Amino acid sequence: MFVSSLIARIDSIQSEACRISDPGAQQLHGPTTYPRVSTAIGHRSCPQHSVSYCSGICGQQLENSAGYPTFKGQVLNGEQLWELIEGLEANDLLYYTHLLTGYIGSVSFLNTVLKVVDKLRSVNPKLTYVCDPVMGDEGKLYVPPELVAVYREKVVPVASMLTPNQFEAEQLTGSSITSEKDGQEACNILHAAVSVS
Repeated sequence: MFVSSLIARIDSIQSEACRISDPGAQQLHGPTTYPRVSTAIGHRSCPQHSVSYCSGICGQQLENSAGYPTFKGQVLNGEQLWELIEGLEANDLLYYTHLLTGYIGSVSFLNTVLKVVDKLRSVNPKLTYVCDPVMGDEGKLYVPPELVAVYREKVVPVASMLTPNQFEAEQLTGSSITSEKDGQEACNILHAAVSVS
């Protein structure tokens, strides 16, 4: 779902040079194509879409998905993320057309992502922020519970696009989705809360 939503957005802006910031990829800055970005952030391959530059910040390094009973690794905190953003700014590399976020494992990092959105929109007010609010699945949170409120209250209103699964949509809307009608109602709630940029 995430990749197809993003492809649709990229298709609609092919005439504009695309610069994507993805705090989940390995490559910090440089030319790339979208399939390479999709591999770096762990999404399925997709048709060729040219992307001028991708700046990827690895927000965590885990040996497996946080959905497993145990996982080991490191999660970047907000101060570390901001230090990297300052480095990009010092080299005049803060013009992006898109910001993509996926799994984020700490409140500190997520709050700093909000500062990054503000900073990038000060450089390019047309920045599209695509948020895949990876919080859990099948009734189980993969992230600290306090992240849910940050997503609901702070991230949803500034995102241009959201790509939650059913469980995440329930967390963001506070509703139960047991039918297609429930799903449509949850989408309406989210659409009403998401900014248009």
